[in-house]
Amino acid sequence: MTDLEIVSKCNALAKLFYAGRGYAVEDGYRFDLAHHPQEQEAWDMACMAFELLLEVDPNDAVSNLDDDETEKEVVARCEGCGRNIRADEDYDYDPEDDISLCEQCQ
Repeated sequence: MTDLEIVSKCNALAKLFYAGRGYAVEDGYRFDLAHHPQEQEAWDMACMAFELLLEVDPNDAVSNLDDDETEKEVVARCEGCGRNIRADEDYDYDPEDDISLCEQCQ
């Protein structure tokens, strides 16, 4: 499996864990880049599963990815309008309140 495939499959597993808690995100959402605690927890659980079952650390695969491979991936969800924010878009993240806002909602 390539690094990109590992990251993609781990994100797919994180999406399943996240859905199991009643949440939903668009296809392509990058849990490995998430700021929200529940999304980070879904990524962490998926990583633990990968490490246990495949003896692969998805975080190593993430660090091996080229910028070209991650450029258009979803990195956050706008708390104002609810749409996904892609890596090549400008957005504002407030760590104190743990919210992200797209350029239109800022």
